[in-house]
Amino acid sequence: MTDEQRMIFLNSLSDEHLRMLAYDWALWARDQQWPPPRHWRGWLMVAGRGFGKTRAGAEWVRMKAQSGQAGRIALVGETFHDVRQVMIEGASGILAISPYYERPQWMPSRRLLIWPNGALGFCYSAADPDQLRGPEHHAAWCDEIAKWPAPEAWDNLMLGLRMGSAPQVMATTTPKPKQWLFDLMAEDGVVLTQGKTEENKANLPPSFLQAVEERFRQSGLAAQELDGEFIREDPNALWTRETLEQCRDQCPQRDDLTEVFIGVDPALGGGDETGIIVVGRHHDGLLWVLDDASIHAEPSRWASVIVTMARRWRVQKIIVEVNQGGALVEDVLRTKGVTWPILAVRARQGKVAAAFMDAGAILRTPVRWGGMWAEFEDIPHIELVR
Repeated sequence: MTDEQRMIFLNSLSDEHLRMLAYDWALWARDQQWPPPRHWRGWLMVAGRGFGKTRAGAEWVRMKAQSGQAGRIALVGETFHDVRQVMIEGASGILAISPYYERPQWMPSRRLLIWPNGALGFCYSAADPDQLRGPEHHAAWCDEIAKWPAPEAWDNLMLGLRMGSAPQVMATTTPKPKQWLFDLMAEDGVVLTQGKTEENKANLPPSFLQAVEERFRQSGLAAQELDGEFIREDPNALWTRETLEQCRDQCPQRDDLTEVFIGVDPALGGGDETGIIVVGRHHDGLLWVLDDASIHAEPSRWASVIVTMARRWRVQKIIVEVNQGGALVEDVLRTKGVTWPILAVRARQGKVAAAFMDAGAILRTPVRWGGMWAEFEDIPHIELVR
C-alpha cells in the first residue's frame, strides 16, 4: 500500500478498531520476531541490544496463553526482580502489550499471572535452580539466559517441560561466549534466530543508537552487543582460550605438591560470582591451577564450598582479596569452621594483579602462563595486608 492508501484505510476505522490495531502483533512484528514456521521444541532468539527480543517473548507468551495452547507457562529470568521489572511490568513486557480485555491479573506476592481464560504464568529465578525442580509446564519463556549463573536452571526447566502434546520454550538473550549456549544451539529441535540492533532502528531513539554504537565499538564488543553474534573470545580477556589450552597438562598428585593454597575473590552481596581457585606449587617450582570451584551464591554457601575445597586438597592457607568486605570475609569463613590460616590481600590496580594473586604474589615464585615467565617483583600493584 502507498502512504495515501494507508491513510485512507486508517481513517475508515473506528476509534475502537484503531485501538485494537495497536495490539495486532501479526501486523507489527518483523519476520524475525515471529515464531519459526516449522515444528520446534526450542526457539533461541539471540540479538543485539534494542532488537525487540523482550517484545517478541512477551507476545509469544500472550499468543500461547490466549490461544489455549498453554495452560501453565514458566517465566524465567536471571532473578525474580528481572522477571518482574522486564518480562512482566516492563515497557515491552506482558502487561504492556496486552489489551485491557485480555490483560492477565498480576499477583506479585504469589509470583503469578492469571489470564481471563484461566491460563497461568509462574515466575522463577534462574539464580535458584531448585525452584524449577518438580513444576510442570506447557511452555516457557526464558529471558537473558546468557546472564544466568549456571545451566542447572535450564536443565531443571527442560525436565519439567512435559505437559501437552508439543511443549515449547522460547529463550531471548544478548549473546555471551558460554559453552552451554553453544551446545544448546547445536541441539536437535532448537531453532536459532539472530538479529542486529539496527534492524529495529525505526522504533529506537537516535540518541540511544548513537550511545550504544560509541560504547560498544570502542570496547570491541560490537559484534556481540549490537550484531547479536557469539564471539568465542572476549577482546578484553587477559589470555585467549588457545593460550589456556596450551597450558593444560596432566595434573600432578597432591603428594607431589609442596604447597597448596585457595585464592578467594568474594562477592558479599551474592549477585556476582565468588572466585574460588585452588593453586599448588610443584616440587619443580611450577604453579598449577588445580580446581575452580567459583560459584554464584550467598556468603554462607560459598564459604561452605571453600571448606570443602580446603579439606579435599589439604591446603596450607586461604588467600582472600579484601578490597571489599575486609574483616567481614574472614568472619564468614570462621563461622563456617575455617581453621586454616587466612591471608588478606588487596589488589590496587585491576584484574591483572588479581590474576597473579594466587600464585606469584603469595608464593614469590616464577609463574609460567602460556610460555611466559614473570617474577612477583615485576608486578608492583599488589599489596599484602598481613
